[in-house]
Amino acid sequence: MSEPQAEQLALAGLAPRKRRKTVTHTPAQENPIAQVVLDVQATHLGQAFDYLIDEKFSEAAQPGVMVRVRFGGRRVNGIVWNRVSESHTTSSALRYIERVMTPDVLVSASMRRDITAIAESYGGTPANILRLAVPPRVAKVDKEQHLAMAGTWAGSRGRVKLDEDELEKGSQRLRASYDQAVALQDALSGGGFASFVVDALPGPDRWACDLAYMASQSLKSRRTAVLVLPTMREVNDIAAALRRFGLKPFQQTDATHGGFNGDFALLAAAMAPSERYRSYLAAASGQVRCVIGTRAAMYAPVEGPGLFAILEDAAYQNADGMMPYAAARGVLRLRAKLHGGTFVAMANARSATSEWEVSGNLNHTAPVDNAEVDAIENECIDTADSDRSENADSLNSAQIAAVGIDHSCAPANETAAEGEIKRDDVHADAVAGAKRENMEAVDQSKSNNDKNPSEPILETGETYPLDRADNLRDVANAPSSALAQADDAIFSTEPTCHVEVCETPVSGFSTAVHPLPAVLEDVSPWVRWLNRDELSRLADPSIGARVPHTAVRVLSQALENGPILFSIPHDGIAEVLSCARCHRQARCPRCTGPLQRVRGGAPRCRWCGAPASDWTCPHCHGKRMSVVRVGAAGTAAQLQHLFRDIPMVLSSPSQRGGIVEWVPDRPLIVIATPEAEPRVRTEDGSIGHYQAVAILDAWTSLYAPGVDARIDALTAWMRATSMCACRKDGGEVLLIGETDPAIAESLVQWDSRILAARELDERAETGLSPVFAVACVWGRREAVMETLNNIGAVTGDWAQVSTEVGELPSVLGPVPIAQPRTVDARELEATQDRVKAVVRVPQRLRAELAKRLHTEVARHVATRTPGELRFQLDPKDLI
Repeated sequence: MSEPQAEQLALAGLAPRKRRKTVTHTPAQENPIAQVVLDVQATHLGQAFDYLIDEKFSEAAQPGVMVRVRFGGRRVNGIVWNRVSESHTTSSALRYIERVMTPDVLVSASMRRDITAIAESYGGTPANILRLAVPPRVAKVDKEQHLAMAGTWAGSRGRVKLDEDELEKGSQRLRASYDQAVALQDALSGGGFASFVVDALPGPDRWACDLAYMASQSLKSRRTAVLVLPTMREVNDIAAALRRFGLKPFQQTDATHGGFNGDFALLAAAMAPSERYRSYLAAASGQVRCVIGTRAAMYAPVEGPGLFAILEDAAYQNADGMMPYAAARGVLRLRAKLHGGTFVAMANARSATSEWEVSGNLNHTAPVDNAEVDAIENECIDTADSDRSENADSLNSAQIAAVGIDHSCAPANETAAEGEIKRDDVHADAVAGAKRENMEAVDQSKSNNDKNPSEPILETGETYPLDRADNLRDVANAPSSALAQADDAIFSTEPTCHVEVCETPVSGFSTAVHPLPAVLEDVSPWVRWLNRDELSRLADPSIGARVPHTAVRVLSQALENGPILFSIPHDGIAEVLSCARCHRQARCPRCTGPLQRVRGGAPRCRWCGAPASDWTCPHCHGKRMSVVRVGAAGTAAQLQHLFRDIPMVLSSPSQRGGIVEWVPDRPLIVIATPEAEPRVRTEDGSIGHYQAVAILDAWTSLYAPGVDARIDALTAWMRATSMCACRKDGGEVLLIGETDPAIAESLVQWDSRILAARELDERAETGLSPVFAVACVWGRREAVMETLNNIGAVTGDWAQVSTEVGELPSVLGPVPIAQPRTVDARELEATQDRVKAVVRVPQRLRAELAKRLHTEVARHVATRTPGELRFQLDPKDLI
């Protein structure tokens, strides 16, 4: 029975057993070894594995195709990363590729290079990125796209036909609106890698028009374009803007062959599997050169140089929630650099990372020639009454950059009616145009104010007079130089701390693109901050009310001409600790993190875990804390008593009606949470404006626990403000309640550089991102502590970091954290005693930090050490 032809006998009545077919393989003659990256997410298995290629698959198994192989007793898919002639593994241990899954290349050579670089930058593996970048395969779509590649229907093959008139209008609009528009346009047309930070102008669709023009200009120059937006609402807006430039979406045609054609494709995780896979193949095969979408679009398989743009880079939607937790901003900038393209980060509120990148250019500004500065300012003043677009074209941007001027001339100020202060961009331009290096004058101004009653600004040691509003009204007609010197001691658009900016894989030097003051004055509404001081000056008897009488009067007048918007905080209830005397948020004296209540003990920091048993408020020296509960329910019922017989619309994800997309252009009260504001539709179908916008409960911004809490608040307020009519049409925005003066001033002047500079200064002092490279490490306590010791963050070379205030420990924590929501009974033991710690190192060591953490997690998994261990670089939040 041991002969080769021996056969197992079967019992009577049963069919004989089928013999296994003997399969013979013939290795490929050329490069028979395929290095395959498998769909296995374990960190220690992130390298490519060698497989033999059969001669019959030699032509099909090209680098970049998907194959199926056997690994560990099961069949898994993988991508052929490379083909080589030899392997370090013995030939007897090599297996053959079982099947080639895709007829064409799925991941090109440049895409494989990008994936490797992204994985190294965030401490992950190429398999981690492939899982997110390549959509699940759909066989039907593979067949139809193979027909397209064979020529049965090929579509436009990346050739676009743009509307030249609309493109010229977009070019003129960009040049007349932004100070570095010429440099941005030159970069879009070619010339190597360039990075820009664009501060968007207000308007419900202005950002979409400008971003669509950038993409169209890149396509006109035979380059590619990738646009990443926070939500599908912004994706639909940019798609409509691209249509106005003559671009068509990638969709099925009416031809008999049923092919697809278009100029730009949509790529988002919310799409149907077949549609997403079809859009991916269209971009990978070159059928389209423009891809738009949400976070998933950051991995769009485009080739060659092009535009890589992101909107609202600080939004939480742009942070990936799966290992290696890559941030869309860092991925797009890295890819733009690898492709030799242009990176653009556009936002209403500039993020701290963007401010850090542009601050590197401020530190290298050429010496200022006062005579040249005065000559340019005089030229601006002499031509202030001429056409603004001609003024923008006449200014020599290279000359302005050489002397370090970021703003053009200041327009004439208008006197507010009834003595009410409406601080416009004259104030902002005077402040921004002053020489901020005159610190002696600032110190003298502060010493003079010490004799007056003063109030500390939140989380800083600076003070300003309580009668600041009266001072501003008195100096409204003062010379710009005097006004700038008087106010520069309070707010500055540049960081005061020395910040080291260096090139990392995901960040580096960038050029700031800011709106011109004259244009900003035309398109922005009046913004008033109705805090206690302002209401006291106006003798409003309803100080402390959620909607004071002054706001009711202004909003009632606006309702006569159209709809008004009430922007309220997110629905739900949160709990934070604040000082019982001055009501400022209670923060840790060690790391400035927010404090939380701990049952049966003293409050603890949510960042570093330090107890606050002897806590003292640094502002008022109070020792008691109070609990603040924030809620947004019942706003409509409250407003019904103030605005009777006016229809109301409530737009919120947590409400029964959900998010309302459009409201008519008629008297109407709209109550909406952030990111749920309805658009106004006019009778002709175009996008309209709200006649007034009221931002309620501004004081809630003082108690948000996140690192980007103030930037997120300003982003939400600027988004609502951008939907208001401009000041010449009577548009007015009311910021109601107490808040950080830096946030309020940024909104009033529509200049987020004020808050961004303050954020950067504070993060330089506390050792937080982006001034330092930060990573969160969490898991079982023993595993986390061992990892921190092994990377040298506790007692090694990274035990201390140098900040503006001196040496600080590089580790914050560890602090206990809750178990994951998806935990089940068998995982309870593995996730017990779960903690999180924060590691900080200088930015120049970011790549080494990612490498060390990756090595430790791989060792932890390979040795099967019990317990969870994960990490994330550049986290959106530390909690």
